[in-house]
Amino acid sequence: MKENIEINSIKNEEIEIAQDGENKYKIQTVEDLIALSVNTNRGYNYEGKTINLANDLDFSDDACYKNPNDTETFGDYNNDGITEGIKKEVTTGSGFLPIGGKYISEINLRYDFKGIFDGNNYEIKNLYIDNPNTNNIGLLGINYGEIRNMIVSGKIEVNTEETDYSYKQVGGIVGYNYGNIKNVKNQVEFAIENFEGYIGGIAGYNDGGIIENSSNIQDMNFANIIYFGGICAYHVGEAEIKDCYNTGNINIATGSIIGGVVGNSNTINATINRCYNTGNINITEEVGLVGGIKGNSGNSGIVVNCYNLGDVSVKKVTSAGGIVGYHKNGLVGNCYNRGNVTVNGDSSKLLVGGIVGDQSYCRVVNCYNTGEINVTAATPQSPGIGGIVGIDYWALLKNVTNFGELILQIQSQIYVGGVAGTSYTSGVNVLENAKYLENTWTKGAGNRQDASGVLETCTLDYISEMLDILNEEQTILGDYTLPENLKFNKWKIVTGVNDGYPIFEWQGGTNE
Repeated sequence: MKENIEINSIKNEEIEIAQDGENKYKIQTVEDLIALSVNTNRGYNYEGKTINLANDLDFSDDACYKNPNDTETFGDYNNDGITEGIKKEVTTGSGFLPIGGKYISEINLRYDFKGIFDGNNYEIKNLYIDNPNTNNIGLLGINYGEIRNMIVSGKIEVNTEETDYSYKQVGGIVGYNYGNIKNVKNQVEFAIENFEGYIGGIAGYNDGGIIENSSNIQDMNFANIIYFGGICAYHVGEAEIKDCYNTGNINIATGSIIGGVVGNSNTINATINRCYNTGNINITEEVGLVGGIKGNSGNSGIVVNCYNLGDVSVKKVTSAGGIVGYHKNGLVGNCYNRGNVTVNGDSSKLLVGGIVGDQSYCRVVNCYNTGEINVTAATPQSPGIGGIVGIDYWALLKNVTNFGELILQIQSQIYVGGVAGTSYTSGVNVLENAKYLENTWTKGAGNRQDASGVLETCTLDYISEMLDILNEEQTILGDYTLPENLKFNKWKIVTGVNDGYPIFEWQGGTNE
């Protein structure tokens, strides 16, 4: 009987996978997928080669195996000390080993996937991964290649107290992504305990990679999490996320940085374009930063042509926004929020906005909010509650409109405004064509400290005029110019859609 299959040595014998043409391989059975994982974690990175999924694979279905009772080929694959049939090996114990990402600390060597894995629109079902001793976890551990055209469902369990790695990157598709991910859908459920690290529906960590035309539709439930995003938890470098969406509800007790699409983004050139969230975000205890699209942009970044329909509800928070929780530098442009933002609990610092909770050195342009801002709390030390932004510091608000009602039960309402809760300036702080619906609040900016510009009320009749303004070519601020691939998309109004408020042309429907 073969002992536990060895994957820690360099270039062990490659397990054969059927070829599908020149430099192409065909995955027809669960064993083929296991072989791909074993080979990759032995150093065969498949660079320049294409792996084609030939049919649906279900880890729980005997018919998807060559021989579900085989004990010879892979031995004690799940490392539980007992060699059983391969079906049981891959669905119990530690389960499936992610494709790539195996790290050999003794020689500082890591094996990654660098080929093309094309799912051909088939589904991998009932994937099971339980706490593997690696820090990059998903169907693939680390991807430098391209993953495309597949649906993945199943369950990933992680408890960092039981492994050698305290910080992990976990995604339904890829743990750590450097490459391209296209047209994939995640339905993987996560069961997380004692976790520190990054969890995303598609990728835990996206480092300069491109994720496009992809979605998470799985509800997420966590007791305690640091970074989470419906698509990606951490988004850095020249990374792009475009044409992606999250529909899964996000339920968390306590967290640090949470977003409907992206949790945290901390570099200048990381972009989110044409993405949306419809899942509700519910934080029952406390979170640092939370947004319907993105939780945090700590060092610039661009969010354009996005919308949020999900409610954001939290008990205790530092910054919460319908689109972004906290944004420093960069741009939030051509976005709209229709979800309610609710805070129901005391917070030492409370910054809440229909678009952005806390913004500094940032531009918020061509945005509108219709969601309610509902806050019940004792007076925090540093409050700011606004229909568009909670606090506005050295920033630009241009062509922004709040239609949402502010419903507040707080001791002091000094730092509350129909547009901005607090609007400061020590240099450039411009309010240009910033409006709020009459009777939603008594003034445009709560603590108005020398901000230039005019804040005006409007009626619902303004919507048609707003459409024309949204569709104008924009000079955002000074010499700041958007790259061509990030230009503002055009808007339209469709009868009976979105309660008569503008939507993007790419959302479908017929113009009025």
